[in-house]
Amino acid sequence: MNQVRLQFQRDFYHLLLELAADHLDLKASLMKTLQLVADVTDAERAYLEVRDINGNAVYQSMEISDKEIEELQHSVSTGIIAEAIRTREVLLIPSALIDPRFQSQRLAIESVLCVPFFGHKTTGVLYLQGDRGFKDQAEKIQLDAELFAQHISPLLDQLLKEQERLELPLASLQAQHDLSGLIGESP
Repeated sequence: MNQVRLQFQRDFYHLLLELAADHLDLKASLMKTLQLVADVTDAERAYLEVRDINGNAVYQSMEISDKEIEELQHSVSTGIIAEAIRTREVLLIPSALIDPRFQSQRLAIESVLCVPFFGHKTTGVLYLQGDRGFKDQAEKIQLDAELFAQHISPLLDQLLKEQERLELPLASLQAQHDLSGLIGESP
């Protein structure tokens, strides 16, 4: 195993431990995760979305405009992301420009890696895009993406459960007492 791959695995497992310990800021945790995976795969743009069983979504992106985020979120039901979720498989597309599955969508992107992941209480997708392509290291990138999906799902389930646990006392207190006249929202 080469040094770069060992460093990625070391950093990734360290990040998982960090995420488990720092469960209060899910968006910051997702950003750290996204940056690590994007760095390792040489992705130029990246998007990570997690949904709970009620459909509530939390997402992070890197080098993607708000308009592009809207398009990606739409593609959850129609495009590359939808295909990855439907098949429950990692999609590594060397050129979305010429891939017959997506030609009708007129995508102006080159290489795409899309990794769906499924937990007990969460589903999610990691979407990486690179104009230079992932061709030179496609097998390594796919292995890293599968490693990511295998380990992030249970952790996200745990983080979601912890957030629900922390929010429950406040929601319970608010239901028992009329706090509408109080100023502020401190727990």
